[in-house]
Amino acid sequence: MELVRNQRAGASYEEILNKIEEIKTTGRIFFTVENINYLTKGGRIGKLAGVATGALSIRPLIVLKEGEIFPSGITRGREKSKKKVTEQILKYIRDNGNDPDAFAINVGYGYDLEEGKAFQEHFIELVKKEWPDAKAEVGILQIGATIGVHTGPHPLGFGIIKK
Repeated sequence: MELVRNQRAGASYEEILNKIEEIKTTGRIFFTVENINYLTKGGRIGKLAGVATGALSIRPLIVLKEGEIFPSGITRGREKSKKKVTEQILKYIRDNGNDPDAFAINVGYGYDLEEGKAFQEHFIELVKKEWPDAKAEVGILQIGATIGVHTGPHPLGFGIIKK
């Protein structure tokens, strides 16, 4: 989306290619899933770990950076996992210039649009509280079926990339 924005602003093909190299290291996806079932079925988590974490209502926190997925923690319960993912993106903003308006940020959700909207609104409130002068422009997008096969119907998180 950031590249389309640059193209629409008149950037040449070569400028867009250079922009890709410039911003791809800043791209991150911070997210959580409703449960471990789909990660277990897809072989991302062993069956024994899947059974144990499911029984304890443990939610994984996941980060995608430079094209690879990494675990970034665990929590118990959906609300705690949403809070932790939000803390992770806020920390990322602080650690990378401390200016939310320097980034293109989107909330990604699975099937639950209302949950996605509430997550987006809560995040905007937190951004405005910490950075009162920020525009706090945060988009919202439904996560596609390809990713949903691996995460299940209720992934929720943020995509962020430097503008």
